[in-house]
Amino acid sequence: MSGPALVVVEPGTGPGRGAELTAAARAGGHEQVVALSLSADPPAAAAADLDLVAAEPPTALDATAVAAFVDAAASAVGASSAFLPATETGTAAGAALAARRDGAFCEDVIALAVRDGALVATSGREEPLLADLALPADRFAVIAVRPGAFPPATGATAERQLAPPAAPTAAEAEDAGEVRLLESRPAAADAVAVAGVLFGIGRGVEGRDGIERVAALAAANGAAVCATRPHIATGWLGRDRLVGRSGATAAPRLYVAFGVSGASQHLVGLERCEALAAVNNDPEAAIFARADLGIVADLDDVLPVLERLLADPAS
Repeated sequence: MSGPALVVVEPGTGPGRGAELTAAARAGGHEQVVALSLSADPPAAAAADLDLVAAEPPTALDATAVAAFVDAAASAVGASSAFLPATETGTAAGAALAARRDGAFCEDVIALAVRDGALVATSGREEPLLADLALPADRFAVIAVRPGAFPPATGATAERQLAPPAAPTAAEAEDAGEVRLLESRPAAADAVAVAGVLFGIGRGVEGRDGIERVAALAAANGAAVCATRPHIATGWLGRDRLVGRSGATAAPRLYVAFGVSGASQHLVGLERCEALAAVNNDPEAAIFARADLGIVADLDDVLPVLERLLADPAS
């Protein structure tokens, strides 16, 4: 690629998100990656071992302001592309940025490759149908990357001193035009994608009371909650909690599956899970073939024990 990639790190996401975006940029043919933090406290980006653009971010993280800010930073470092997380803010800002630069935009990207000199982005926007989009080499590329889709990159880039971009004026910010958000990705989707510990709720967890009990156990132990499709269909959990082929991709250190059968449509979203524990009353459940620890029991018997042990590990 002719210029470096600019990766945009949102507040509160930690160094892991910057490292994921770096991996995406490298998959897209970039050897040099520069980080731009949307937080006034930049260590999250710096901790990802990236060059860091020193600049004061906009106080309001709306799509128009973020697009103007990233545009200025891209000009300052001579970037040929920008990589943002496919969150609500990132997707809307990415569309606005592409409009400002008359660039090419692809959202919900789950894979990238360089073929015959062209950047090809795979979008999961319409899963189960996947779209491969070849982006013109002569246009600024804006890529909104699905959280968790790329394993975090390792290794630092060369250190450089970078001049901060000029702050955009109000008139320049307005040049981005109006961006209408066609689909919202609530914050819960991001929490699921970056969770270190994730509790999964499957069909075997019965009723609202069962869901609330598992959710309370998760909250008490700093875990995020996801679900399989049956509970999303009932409306008891939002679609932002869905993990799998048509939902989020997650890479937790530990995934605890409660009443999850183990269908491939769900497990494909957990391919980078480090350890999996499963509780199911069906000894033939497919989840046990993937589990590192399996417990064959009724949830009504297991949950009280877990609640007691996790509340008081010495008991």
